[in-house]
Amino acid sequence: MLSATKAKNPQILCLYLREKMAPDIQKKQRKADPPKWLELYGDKMYQYALPRVNDIVIAEDLVQETFLSALKGLDGYKGEASEKNWLFSILKIK
Repeated sequence: MLSATKAKNPQILCLYLREKMAPDIQKKQRKADPPKWLELYGDKMYQYALPRVNDIVIAEDLVQETFLSALKGLDGYKGEASEKNWLFSILKIK
């Protein structure tokens, strides 16, 4: 589970995500930039999730799961949509 400290500190969250990733996901991650995703979209994704679930911890978990799903599905990202739209589309189905 993502703690409030990890959610509020992008560097801690990025380290946490890297620890949780399997080696094959770590290889895919080299092509992606999760710290950039977190910096650019993390707050907006959290702000989107929070009113929908009305629970801080669940909203944080949804954002975390979205980033992990994005890393796992990186091979399927064809670049037809912006990274922001792609990440939000993942979040919406969580």
